[in-house]
Amino acid sequence: MKYVCRTEAEEIYNELLNEYKFSLEQLIELSGLGAAQAIAEAFPLNSEMKSCLFAIGPGDNGAKGLACARHIKHFGYSPVIFLVSELLRPSFINFQNQCEMSDIPCLEELPEAEMIAENYSFIVDAIYGNNFHPPIRPNSAIVLDTLMKYKLPICCIDIPSGWDTDSGYLKNAIQPNVVISDIVPKYCVSTIDGIQHYLAGRILPPMLGEKYELNLPQYPGHFMYVKIN
Repeated sequence: MKYVCRTEAEEIYNELLNEYKFSLEQLIELSGLGAAQAIAEAFPLNSEMKSCLFAIGPGDNGAKGLACARHIKHFGYSPVIFLVSELLRPSFINFQNQCEMSDIPCLEELPEAEMIAENYSFIVDAIYGNNFHPPIRPNSAIVLDTLMKYKLPICCIDIPSGWDTDSGYLKNAIQPNVVISDIVPKYCVSTIDGIQHYLAGRILPPMLGEKYELNLPQYPGHFMYVKIN
């Protein structure tokens, strides 16, 4: 299986949009569904593993987090969302509205670390994705520090927030327990030891996978995700 660099990931995504005529919202929705299915395996639903906090960034990755939160709500979980900053596109706001109409609370302020530890079973990091370029912004650094303070399990969508796609871990970045790569696995994830790693977003046309020699694992049955390790 090939781990791609930032440039390749961007090229693949752009081809899906431009050559294969997927809409951005369609890709986000499918990625969110796959991530939700992977979360359901990584954190099996029970009375002690039900409530979760979604940290949502302003861009594509945040929108995928919103779609994911809505899907796991349907699976029986109790997600709560916190927007780190304002969403960048009107269509992303639609994803937020869909969450609110699905009775998913949206926090105006991030709780203190102690309150997060008391009220949530795990955290979903959907702040930064492949488009992140260092450094970490000050307001985001405060959020990342708070999320990691009490060592709750953290599940990252696509890449851990604060990591560089090509060079990997940066100071004050998220330390993940679970990573759900989106469509194609990024190089930085190959450098992380001791995590559960999933691939979600069963979207890629075979011709595109062959063009980039991705050699991705086969998705089982009807699932929108596959466990890598």
